[in-house]
Amino acid sequence: FLSAHLIRPDGTGEVELRPPSSEASGRWSRDGTHLAMVTILDDGRVGTAILLPDSTVERVLEIPDPTLNLVCTVWSPDDERLACEGFNDDDQSQNGVYSVRAADGGDLIRVTTAPEGKNDIPGDYSPDGRQLIFKRTTGEADAPLMLVDIEGGEPRPLNESAYEDPGRFLPAGDSVLTSAGGRLVFLDL
Repeated sequence: FLSAHLIRPDGTGEVELRPPSSEASGRWSRDGTHLAMVTILDDGRVGTAILLPDSTVERVLEIPDPTLNLVCTVWSPDDERLACEGFNDDDQSQNGVYSVRAADGGDLIRVTTAPEGKNDIPGDYSPDGRQLIFKRTTGEADAPLMLVDIEGGEPRPLNESAYEDPGRFLPAGDSVLTSAGGRLVFLDL
Protein backbone atom coordinates (compact mmCIF):
# COMPACT_ATOMS: atom_id res chain seq x y z
CA PHE A 1 0.00 0.00 0.00
CA LEU A 2 1.41 3.36 -1.05
CA SER A 3 0.74 6.47 0.97
CA ALA A 4 0.39 10.10 -0.04
CA HIS A 5 1.43 13.06 2.08
CA LEU A 6 1.08 16.84 2.06
CA ILE A 7 4.00 18.96 3.22
CA ARG A 8 4.81 22.67 3.14
CA PRO A 9 7.63 23.82 0.83
CA ASP A 10 9.82 24.44 3.90
CA GLY A 11 9.50 20.77 4.95
CA THR A 12 7.13 21.31 7.88
CA GLY A 13 3.53 20.35 8.51
CA GLU A 14 3.53 16.89 6.96
CA VAL A 15 0.06 15.32 6.90
CA GLU A 16 -0.85 11.91 5.48
CA LEU A 17 -3.69 11.93 2.96
CA ARG A 18 -6.33 9.23 3.01
CA PRO A 19 -6.47 8.28 -0.67
CA PRO A 20 -9.66 6.68 -2.03
CA SER A 21 -7.78 3.53 -3.13
CA SER A 22 -4.47 1.75 -2.60
CA GLU A 23 -3.02 3.51 -5.68
CA ALA A 24 -2.03 6.83 -4.09
CA SER A 25 -0.91 8.75 -7.18
CA GLY A 26 -2.43 12.07 -8.11
CA ARG A 27 -1.82 15.72 -8.86
CA TRP A 28 -2.90 19.10 -7.53
CA SER A 29 -5.10 21.42 -9.55
CA ARG A 30 -3.27 24.53 -10.78
CA ASP A 31 -5.10 26.69 -8.23
CA GLY A 32 -4.20 24.28 -5.39
CA THR A 33 -7.77 23.68 -4.21
CA HIS A 34 -8.26 20.08 -5.42
CA LEU A 35 -6.32 16.88 -5.90
CA ALA A 36 -7.14 14.43 -8.71
CA MET A 37 -6.32 10.88 -7.58
CA VAL A 38 -6.69 7.37 -8.91
CA THR A 39 -9.60 5.39 -7.48
CA ILE A 40 -11.36 2.09 -8.10
CA LEU A 41 -14.99 2.52 -9.13
CA ASP A 42 -17.83 0.39 -7.76
CA ASP A 43 -17.85 -1.64 -11.01
CA GLY A 44 -14.10 -2.43 -10.67
CA ARG A 45 -12.82 -0.04 -13.32
CA VAL A 46 -9.98 2.38 -12.63
CA GLY A 47 -11.18 5.97 -12.45
CA THR A 48 -10.59 9.34 -10.84
CA ALA A 49 -11.63 10.94 -7.56
CA ILE A 50 -11.36 14.67 -6.88
CA LEU A 51 -10.30 15.36 -3.30
CA LEU A 52 -10.20 18.47 -1.15
CA PRO A 53 -6.92 19.24 0.69
CA ASP A 54 -8.22 17.49 3.86
CA SER A 55 -8.63 14.17 1.91
CA THR A 56 -12.40 14.47 1.62
CA VAL A 57 -13.58 12.97 -1.66
CA GLU A 58 -15.58 15.79 -3.23
CA ARG A 59 -16.63 13.81 -6.29
CA VAL A 60 -15.82 10.74 -8.36
CA LEU A 61 -15.73 11.41 -12.08
CA GLU A 62 -18.12 9.50 -14.29
CA ILE A 63 -16.61 7.61 -17.23
CA PRO A 64 -18.88 8.12 -20.27
CA ASP A 65 -17.70 4.88 -21.93
CA PRO A 66 -18.60 1.81 -19.80
CA THR A 67 -15.72 -0.26 -21.28
CA LEU A 68 -12.97 2.26 -20.56
CA ASN A 69 -10.68 2.74 -17.55
CA LEU A 70 -9.83 6.43 -17.26
CA VAL A 71 -7.10 7.81 -14.98
CA CYS A 72 -7.39 11.62 -15.09
CA THR A 73 -4.75 13.43 -13.03
CA VAL A 74 -3.30 16.08 -15.38
CA TRP A 75 -5.05 19.45 -14.98
CA SER A 76 -5.35 21.94 -17.83
CA PRO A 77 -3.95 25.45 -17.18
CA ASP A 78 -7.44 26.78 -16.34
CA ASP A 79 -8.38 23.67 -14.25
CA GLU A 80 -11.45 23.15 -16.49
CA ARG A 81 -10.27 19.86 -18.03
CA LEU A 82 -8.19 16.83 -17.13
CA ALA A 83 -5.96 14.76 -19.42
CA CYS A 84 -6.38 11.04 -18.83
CA GLU A 85 -4.73 7.73 -19.55
CA GLY A 86 -7.48 5.65 -21.09
CA PHE A 87 -7.14 1.89 -21.42
CA ASN A 88 -9.06 -1.33 -21.89
CA ASP A 89 -7.19 -4.60 -21.32
CA ASP A 90 -9.72 -6.45 -23.51
CA ASP A 91 -9.67 -3.94 -26.39
CA GLN A 92 -6.32 -2.21 -26.73
CA SER A 93 -7.65 -0.07 -29.60
CA GLN A 94 -9.10 2.12 -26.82
CA ASN A 95 -5.67 2.83 -25.28
CA GLY A 96 -4.63 6.46 -25.56
CA VAL A 97 -4.86 9.91 -24.02
CA TYR A 98 -8.31 11.40 -23.48
CA SER A 99 -9.57 14.71 -22.10
CA VAL A 100 -12.64 15.24 -19.89
CA ARG A 101 -14.36 18.04 -18.01
CA ALA A 102 -12.90 18.28 -14.51
CA ALA A 103 -16.33 19.06 -13.06
CA ASP A 104 -17.93 15.70 -13.86
CA GLY A 105 -15.83 13.60 -16.28
CA GLY A 106 -18.15 14.43 -19.19
CA ASP A 107 -17.33 15.65 -22.71
CA LEU A 108 -14.90 12.78 -23.39
CA ILE A 109 -12.47 13.72 -26.19
CA ARG A 110 -9.88 11.33 -27.57
CA VAL A 111 -6.48 13.03 -28.05
CA THR A 112 -4.20 10.09 -29.02
CA THR A 113 -4.47 6.48 -30.12
CA ALA A 114 -1.70 4.27 -28.75
CA PRO A 115 -0.27 1.63 -31.10
CA GLU A 116 -1.09 -2.02 -30.31
CA GLY A 117 0.63 -3.11 -27.08
CA LYS A 118 1.39 0.46 -25.95
CA ASN A 119 -0.02 2.92 -23.43
CA ASP A 120 -0.01 6.70 -23.70
CA ILE A 121 0.53 8.29 -20.27
CA PRO A 122 -0.18 12.04 -20.12
CA GLY A 123 2.48 14.26 -18.57
CA ASP A 124 1.38 17.88 -18.78
CA TYR A 125 -0.51 20.52 -20.73
CA SER A 126 1.59 23.29 -22.23
CA PRO A 127 1.17 26.62 -20.37
CA ASP A 128 -1.15 27.89 -23.14
CA GLY A 129 -3.18 24.66 -23.05
CA ARG A 130 -2.68 23.96 -26.76
CA GLN A 131 -0.34 20.97 -26.51
CA LEU A 132 0.12 17.94 -24.34
CA ILE A 133 3.31 16.04 -23.56
CA PHE A 134 3.01 12.32 -22.92
CA LYS A 135 4.99 9.10 -22.73
CA ARG A 136 4.22 6.29 -25.17
CA THR A 137 5.30 3.11 -23.42
CA THR A 138 4.73 -0.55 -22.72
CA GLY A 139 3.34 -0.73 -19.21
CA GLU A 140 5.27 1.99 -17.40
CA ALA A 141 8.72 1.28 -18.87
CA ASP A 142 11.10 4.11 -19.80
CA ALA A 143 10.13 5.44 -23.23
CA PRO A 144 10.36 8.48 -25.53
CA LEU A 145 8.28 11.55 -24.80
CA MET A 146 5.85 12.79 -27.41
CA LEU A 147 4.08 16.08 -28.06
CA VAL A 148 0.59 16.39 -29.54
CA ASP A 149 -1.74 19.30 -30.27
CA ILE A 150 -4.69 19.04 -27.87
CA GLU A 151 -7.12 19.71 -30.73
CA GLY A 152 -5.79 16.66 -32.58
CA GLY A 153 -3.02 15.85 -34.96
CA GLU A 154 -0.17 13.38 -35.23
CA PRO A 155 1.99 13.01 -32.10
CA ARG A 156 5.67 13.72 -32.64
CA PRO A 157 8.58 12.46 -30.54
CA LEU A 158 10.74 15.04 -28.76
CA ASN A 159 13.80 12.86 -29.42
CA GLU A 160 14.73 9.18 -29.44
CA SER A 161 15.84 8.91 -25.78
CA ALA A 162 13.82 7.01 -23.17
CA TYR A 163 12.59 8.73 -20.00
CA GLU A 164 11.11 7.59 -16.69
CA ASP A 165 8.57 10.39 -16.22
CA PRO A 166 6.00 11.57 -18.80
CA GLY A 167 7.28 15.14 -18.42
CA ARG A 168 6.20 18.56 -17.09
CA PHE A 169 6.38 21.85 -18.95
CA LEU A 170 8.40 24.68 -17.46
CA PRO A 171 6.33 27.89 -17.01
CA ALA A 172 7.73 29.56 -20.16
CA GLY A 173 6.63 26.54 -22.21
CA ASP A 174 9.93 26.24 -24.07
CA SER A 175 11.36 23.33 -22.03
CA VAL A 176 10.21 20.13 -20.37
CA LEU A 177 11.39 18.59 -17.11
CA THR A 178 11.55 14.80 -16.93
CA SER A 179 13.86 12.13 -15.52
CA ALA A 180 16.21 9.45 -16.81
CA GLY A 181 18.58 7.18 -14.93
CA GLY A 182 17.36 8.59 -11.61
CA ARG A 183 18.33 12.15 -12.61
CA LEU A 184 16.34 15.22 -13.57
CA VAL A 185 16.58 16.09 -17.27
CA PHE A 186 15.65 19.34 -19.01
CA LEU A 187 14.62 19.10 -22.67
CA ASP A 188 14.43 22.14 -24.94
CA LEU A 189 11.49 22.13 -27.33
